[in-house]
Amino acid sequence: MHRILLLHICFLFSLTLHAQHVANIKVIQEVDKVIITYDITSDKAGQTFNIKVECSSDNGKTFSILPENLTGDVKEVRAGSAKRIEWDVLSEREELTGDHFVFQLVATDSDKQKSIEFDIKIGDTYQGGKIACIFQPGNSGYIAGETHGIIVAPKSIPFGEGIMWCNRRYTKTGATDSGTGNVNTDKIVKTQGNGNYAAYLCFNLRFKGFKDWYLPSREELGILFLNRKLIGDFIRSDYWSSTEENAESAWYQDFYDGKVNSKDKEETLMIRAIRKF
Repeated sequence: MHRILLLHICFLFSLTLHAQHVANIKVIQEVDKVIITYDITSDKAGQTFNIKVECSSDNGKTFSILPENLTGDVKEVRAGSAKRIEWDVLSEREELTGDHFVFQLVATDSDKQKSIEFDIKIGDTYQGGKIACIFQPGNSGYIAGETHGIIVAPKSIPFGEGIMWCNRRYTKTGATDSGTGNVNTDKIVKTQGNGNYAAYLCFNLRFKGFKDWYLPSREELGILFLNRKLIGDFIRSDYWSSTEENAESAWYQDFYDGKVNSKDKEETLMIRAIRKF
């Protein structure tokens, strides 16, 4: 069996740009870093702006945390297009403690200031559950000009000490995708059939008029762990993902310490269904 620790990024952003002309703001979330791209122009040839990133742990009341591991177009930046900032968030995750973070990108100059601001919230009740993630540019499922993401069911499905991954038989299902749990769930149910096991219970869930629930993949489960305090109602226990390792074992995540590992499919673990919107 393999033991790994995954970090999945799904942040809340409130980006504020103070300048004459700012456009094309994009936030791309990758496994261990956040990339911010933007354009900034000025009527004055060669004008320089002071660009900085600030972080708030009190829902935007104060921005007192200044990320240190930033590279690219920060500090003194000349007006232009395709500006890019990379933040090595993995190196600073121990300092980011709390339940709700808002990040602000600020560009200032000596001219009259304009402000563009947006805020994305996680944990809101929506379409049968709670918002667990909002897709950003670069994420699978992102569509420009539209809002899409992941919704998690309100509660873990309670089965005492848990539920098995398989339908009491070892079978290689082909559910090896680490990012798309809906594809995995369909493969598992097609191979295993009806029964009292993790993927089928999610597949068969009907709640608040929605019936497209599924067992999250390994990566999607990592997003739930990252935002578990905002989402709420998780048990400090092991949760199954829909990602299979082989015929006898599948991946899970420990919701106490975040560690990811694989276990025998007949082990009984907790599950929590998700759907996309």
